[in-house]
Amino acid sequence: MQRQTDEQTVLGIPKDYSIYALCNYMNTLTTSWELAYIISVEEGLIAKLVAKNKGRFWIGYFPDVLPYPYRNVRFVKDPEEEDEDYRQELERALEIVQEEEEEEEEENEAVEEEEQRNEAVEEQEERDEAVEEQEQRNEAVEEQEQRNEAVEEQEERNEDAEDENEKEAEKEAEKEEDEEKLEENVKEEEPHELGLFLNMPNKSLNPIFLSLAKHSMRLNSIVADNWAEMLNVFSISEDFVSQFGANDFWDFCVIVGRYVETLKFNSVFRVHKEDLERYNENPQKYLRNKIRYINVLFHRHLVHFPVARTVQVEGSFLNDLTIDALARCCPLLNELKLLDPYNGEITGDNLKMLYNLEVLDLRVCPNLDAKKVEEACKVLQLRELHIVECRKLCNAPTIRHIIAHQHSTLTHLSLTAIPDAGAIMLILKITKLKKLKFYWLNDFLEFEKIFYTQLATVRPTALHRICCENQPPFMINQSHLRWGAGKYTKMREMAAIEGPPWLWMKCHKETQLLWSACTSLVSIVCLYCRVLSKKQLLILPRVCKSLKEIRFVGCRKQSDEYLLKSWQKLPYSNCSLNIEGELDWPAVLDLKEETELKLGNLYRSIECEFIP
Repeated sequence: MQRQTDEQTVLGIPKDYSIYALCNYMNTLTTSWELAYIISVEEGLIAKLVAKNKGRFWIGYFPDVLPYPYRNVRFVKDPEEEDEDYRQELERALEIVQEEEEEEEEENEAVEEEEQRNEAVEEQEERDEAVEEQEQRNEAVEEQEQRNEAVEEQEERNEDAEDENEKEAEKEAEKEEDEEKLEENVKEEEPHELGLFLNMPNKSLNPIFLSLAKHSMRLNSIVADNWAEMLNVFSISEDFVSQFGANDFWDFCVIVGRYVETLKFNSVFRVHKEDLERYNENPQKYLRNKIRYINVLFHRHLVHFPVARTVQVEGSFLNDLTIDALARCCPLLNELKLLDPYNGEITGDNLKMLYNLEVLDLRVCPNLDAKKVEEACKVLQLRELHIVECRKLCNAPTIRHIIAHQHSTLTHLSLTAIPDAGAIMLILKITKLKKLKFYWLNDFLEFEKIFYTQLATVRPTALHRICCENQPPFMINQSHLRWGAGKYTKMREMAAIEGPPWLWMKCHKETQLLWSACTSLVSIVCLYCRVLSKKQLLILPRVCKSLKEIRFVGCRKQSDEYLLKSWQKLPYSNCSLNIEGELDWPAVLDLKEETELKLGNLYRSIECEFIP
C-alpha cells in the first residue's frame, strides 16, 4: 500500500481492451476506484479514474495485466507533466467532446422551436375548423328556414286546390271501379323476367344466360336466381362442359355453385373419331389418361360448390383424387352415391376425410380395400351404408369390424349375404336399424336358413315388412339406360324365367319359425318371384295373424285367378292378396316359348323393414 493522489489518468489503452477489466484490476484489494470518463484518440483510449474516498489505494504495475504487445500503457498522476504531444491530443479530444455537446444543445433547441411551431400550426387549424363548422351550421339553419317557407307556400297551394281535387277524385273513383271489374274478369300473371328464354333448350340457354350475367350486376342477380330455380340438381359431364369454353365454364360455376346442394358427376366419356388412332395404338394408356382427364374436369371446379350436400356419380370412373377434392372443397357433404356398378378406380383411400358423410353407397367396387374402409368407419358416423358385391369386403371378420364401428348410428344397411351366424346376429342387434337388405347370386340355402333363424330369434317383434326380389346381374352404366314402354318389365320377366326358381319349401322349418315368431309383420312383397307355394300361401294368415297384405308383382301364372277366388273364401283372414304385373299370363307364356330353357345368373335379395 502506498499513498497516491485521488485521480489517476491511464494513457495508451488499446481500443480493444476492456475498461471493465481495468477497473477490476485497480480495485484488486479495495473497491475504491471508478471510471470518470473515456476519451478516444487515434492511438488508443485515455481513461480517467477517480477515487470514491480519500485514503490509501493500491497501485500495481499495470502493463502486467495487459497482453505483451501493449507496451504503451502508463499511469500519469499529472497529465500536464507529460509531453507536448499528449497534451495536444488531450486538448483535441476535449475540444471534440465540447463541440459535440454544443451541437447536441443546438439540436435540442432546434427541436424545441420546431415543436412550438407545430403547436402553433395545430392551434390555427383548430380555429379554422371551428370557423368552418360555425359557417356550416349557419348555412344549415338558412336552408331549413327556406324549406320551412317552401312548405308553408305548398300548404297554402294545397288548401286552394283541395276543392278541385275532390271533384277530380270522384271521377277517378268511378274509373277505378270500372278497372277493378275488368281485372276480376281477366287475371294475367306477370311474365318471367327472362320468359323469352324459358322455352329454349338448355344447350342454347346456358351460354346466353352466362353472357347476360357478365353484362351487369342486375342481370347477374336475375340470371343467378333463375339458375337457382332451374338447377336444383347440377350435372357436370364432358358434353355439358363442351357447351362452354374453359374460362366460360369456370365463370358459370362461380355463379351457380353457391346455390347447388345436389351435384351429379357423369364420368362416362366417349372415344371421338380423332382419338381412334391413339386408342388403337395403346388402349390401356388412352383409357388411363381419359379417366384422369374426366376426374380433373370435375374436381377442379369443386371449389365453387361449398354448400353441396349430395354427390351422385354416373359411370364407373370416379377415383380417389376426386374424393380427396370433395373432402377439401365440400365440407357439408353428407351423401356420396355411385349410381352405376363396377367402379374399379376407388380404393377407399380418402373416404375417412369426408368427416360429415352420413350416406355411403358403393356398389360393386372390386378394388375397395377392407382396411381403408374400416379406417373410414372409425371416423365417420353413417346413417346409410351400401357395400354390395365389393369382393374384398365380403367376409365375416371385415363385416364385424365395420358394424362394430357403426353400431350406434346405422339405420339402412345393404350387404352381400354371408353365411355367418355371429355377423348376422351383430347386424340384427343394431339399435336404430330400419332397413336391412342382403344380396346373393342364384341359390344360397345355407345363408337363408341362418338368416331366417336369427331373424326369428333376435328381432321377431320388430319385423314389419319383408320384400323378396329377383333381378338380373348389375348392368354397366345402368343409370344411362332408357327403357321403352314395357321393355323394362319384359327384361325383368325374362330374367326370372331364365334364372333358377326360388322356393321357400327348401327351408320350410326356418320360415315356419319366422312366421310364428313375428307378431308385428304386416306385409310380404314378392317382386318377380314366387317363393310361396299355393299351400303355404293359404295357411300363412293363420300362422302369422298380424299379416295384412301379401303382394306379388310380375311372374303371372295361369292359376292366379283360381288362387284369388280361393283366397276370398278364407273365413279367418283379414289379409289382402294382390297379384300385379304389366304382362298378363298369355304375354308371360309367349316369353317362355321365345326364351330358351337355360339357367342363367340371377341376383336375389331380401329386404327387411323394422319398427324403430
